[in-house]
Formats: sequence, C-alpha cells, structure tokens
Amino acid sequence: MEKCPNCKARRKEDSECYRCGFDFTYPILCEQISKRFYQNALQSFRNGNMSQAFDWVSKSIIYDNHPQSVRLQRLLLMQKLYHVKEEKQEETRQTIQSA
Repeated sequence: MEKCPNCKARRKEDSECYRCGFDFTYPILCEQISKRFYQNALQSFRNGNMSQAFDWVSKSIIYDNHPQSVRLQRLLLMQKLYHVKEEKQEETRQTIQSA
C-alpha cells in the first residue's frame, strides 16, 4: 500500500497514517492474504488445475483487487469458455455424424 486509503497521503513505513491516523493493520493484512492466495492460484495454474486456480484467484480478489489477479482471473475465464465452446462443437459433430 503506497497511499493511505482514507486521506490519500503518501504512506511511510509506520503502522498508521501520519496525517489522519488511519490504522494500516487490516489493509496490510488483506494485501498479505491476497498475495498468498494469488501465489496459490499461480501454483495451481502451473500444475494444470484450472478450477482450483480460479477459486484461489477469486479469493485473492476479495481481499485486494490487484490488476494481476484480475488478469489471471480473466485468463482462466477465457480458457474455460474456450473449452466449453470446443466441447459443444465436438457434441455437434458427433450428433451430425450419428444422424
């Protein structure tokens, strides 16, 4: 977190904002949890488990709507839609061939 979410002052390494006194404990915790979930999503993606990767990245976005997480979620959604489209085309081909 670079800026205070409350007053937008530049954040120093303190645990609260020097300008408005906002406590950074929970926002920092949310960022850490989000990063952990994002790393789990990447690991699942590398292992080929796209469903689990989607679940992890969706949880990551709940805690911190980071652009990298959103891009990964979109990639996984597009991949899922592509596979559904392929499956439907294959079903159509089989129906035509059996008719």
